[in-house]
Amino acid sequence: MPDHRGIEVPTNIRLVAYYAMAVGLLMGLQWGFFLLTGNVPSAGYFAEHGEWGMVTMFAVVLLLTLLCVWKLVKNVDGTGNVSRNDAQP
Repeated sequence: MPDHRGIEVPTNIRLVAYYAMAVGLLMGLQWGFFLLTGNVPSAGYFAEHGEWGMVTMFAVVLLLTLLCVWKLVKNVDGTGNVSRNDAQP
């Protein structure tokens, strides 16, 4: 199925994107539920065990994820399409 630029996008890539969005949404809902009920699990397992390499790795992954989300949100116009300015082949 072609996208808004007429470029063919394989269906399996769309499936992966929808799956990733669903997982992210469900994770957000899960943490929201934990916060609302006051049942937040111990957030410092690796830090409590002095495994600072793992803490650093997860911090970097979190920062890269937030950067990617920011870039995606920034490039989407009100219709859900990527803005034409950044959609260069």
